[in-house]
Amino acid sequence: MAEDQIEKENVMRLLLSGQMESIQLGIEIAHASQIDIEDFKQDIEIAFGFFSKSAHYPFNKKLYGVYFKKELDLSKRDLTVVPSQIKYFRHLEKLNLAHNKLKVFSTDISQFKGLTHLELSYNLLTSLPAEIGELSQLIELKVSHNQLVKLPLEIGKLHGLESLFLDHNDFESLPEEILNLSQLSILFISDNKLQSLPAQVKSLSKLLFLILVNNSFSVEEKERIREELPKSQVLFELRRTKAIK
Repeated sequence: MAEDQIEKENVMRLLLSGQMESIQLGIEIAHASQIDIEDFKQDIEIAFGFFSKSAHYPFNKKLYGVYFKKELDLSKRDLTVVPSQIKYFRHLEKLNLAHNKLKVFSTDISQFKGLTHLELSYNLLTSLPAEIGELSQLIELKVSHNQLVKLPLEIGKLHGLESLFLDHNDFESLPEEILNLSQLSILFISDNKLQSLPAQVKSLSKLLFLILVNNSFSVEEKERIREELPKSQVLFELRRTKAIK
C-alpha cells in the first residue's frame, strides 16, 4: 500500500474514533502537505458522509483534516508568528521557517521529538527557547542572519548535532556547553562579535569545518584555536582568488 494512502487511512481512523480533534488548517498549511489535498478532502468527505446530516457532528466541506507529515516548508511567507496549527504535525523531521519575520519562536518546540533539521535563518530572532535542548534527534540547526546575542545553555544537550550555523548574528561569546556537541562536524560563526571561543575547544574532536570570518579574534586566539583543532579546516579570513582574465 502506498505511503500516502496509509497516512490518510491512519488519519481518518483517528478522526472517526474520536481520539483526535478535527481541525481546519489554514490554506498555507494545507498546501504544504505532500498529500494531494483535493484527493484527501474527498476521502474525508466519504468517511464522514454518514455524519453529514447530524446536528452533533455536521460535515464541514472546508475540513482539511489532521494528517501526519515529515517535512514542512513555511519559508518566505512573511510570518510574524509561528502558526498555531503547526503543533498538530507531531511527526515532523524537517521544519523550514526561514525568510520570515519571526521575532520569537513561540511554539513549544519540545513536542517535535523526531525533528532532525530545523531551519530558522533570515528572521528577527533575538533568542532561542531553552526547550530546543529537548530535540534529541536534531542533526542540523540553522539560525543564520538573525539578531541572536546568546545561545541557551541547553544547546549542549544536542549530542547528535552535526551542523550548526550561527553566522550573521550578534554573538559576543558562546557558552561552554557548546563543547558538549561531540558529533559536530560543521560550525559556521562568521560575522559576529566574538573575541574568543570557549577553552578546551579541542573537545570538538569531530569538527571538520570551522568558519570564523569577520569576528574580532586576536592573533594569539587564532593561534590557540588552530593548535587545539589541528584536524579542522579553520577559516578566519575569506580567501581571495585572482580574477580570470
